[in-house]
This record gives sequence, structure tokens and C-alpha cells, in this order.
Amino acid sequence: MTIRGLEADPEHEMRAQRINHSNQCRTYREAKTKFIFDPENGHVELEQKLPMSWHTFNETPKFEEIPEYKYLASIQEYFDTSNTTFWSIYHDYNYYSESSNWLPPFKAQAVLAGPQHIITFDRKFIEYQGTCSYLLAADFVDHNFTLVISYDDKPKRGAYEISFIAGKKVVSINIFNDVSKS
Repeated sequence: MTIRGLEADPEHEMRAQRINHSNQCRTYREAKTKFIFDPENGHVELEQKLPMSWHTFNETPKFEEIPEYKYLASIQEYFDTSNTTFWSIYHDYNYYSESSNWLPPFKAQAVLAGPQHIITFDRKFIEYQGTCSYLLAADFVDHNFTLVISYDDKPKRGAYEISFIAGKKVVSINIFNDVSKS
């Protein structure tokens, strides 16, 4: 048999038949209950069709045939093979569910911890080393303020200094020497 000039693949046809059979079985296995209770005629009948195969009471039902079970198992497999948890996903996306975070002004916080550890406004952890200066925060709209931290790997030269710049005024604070200058 040819289809548009190509030979039919018997393996493909068998796969399609298996999928069709699987879909028919799933339809047949939809949970349905039939209950007839007629004690006057001595007739009590209960028929419960289960959403999975279960042929005898001495075997465990095949729960893995239930589509919802398969879906939950795939989610479980994702979490098992990654370093992701439900709570990490929740905390990542919870921020976006609050309508107050959709339009400016945005709520945010950053943390300077120790001599070189920073948690940024977007919750990323960064470690800096060496001699350098970093922009911590700035008003990019009206240019009203700028906050800069300067690191020096040679502590005798004034190692960690935070400078707040507002207009033409600069206030600098040396964090570990308790010295400020304007």
C-alpha cells in the first residue's frame, strides 16, 4: 500500500492501532456505578466500573493506567530529578500574583551581608572580590540619587565605602572604620 507515493510503515500503523485501542480502553474504564436494590424480590446488585484494570482481588489495581495518576507521576519525576520544589516555584511566582507589583512604584529590598555578599533587588545572591565599585541603587528617571559601594582588597586604604550621591552632594561612609565624610 502506498500513501502519496510513499510506502506505508507497518510499525507506524500498529502504533496508531495501539493508541486507538488505548483510547477506547480509557473510555471503557470511565468510573460508572450501577446499583439495583430490590429486597422484596431478593435482588441486590452493585456494579462498579473502575478507571483502571483490576482483574482479581489478590492483585494490586493498576493505578498507573489512570491518566491523572500518569500526570502526577510525571510531575513527581520532574521534582525528583531537579533541585526544584513546589515551594521554590511558589515563591518564584507568588511575587507576580500581587497586583501591587505590576506597576511602579515597586516594592523591593536588597541586602549587603558581610564584606562582599549581596542579595540584589531581584533576589539573586552575588559575591564580589577584588578592588571595584558597584552601583547598588539609582533613580534613573529623575536622577535624584545614586548609591554606590566601593570595595578595596587592601583594607588599609579604606576597604568598604558606601557613597550616597544626591545632586552635587556626596556622603561617604566607611563601613568598618566608622568614618563618614561629606
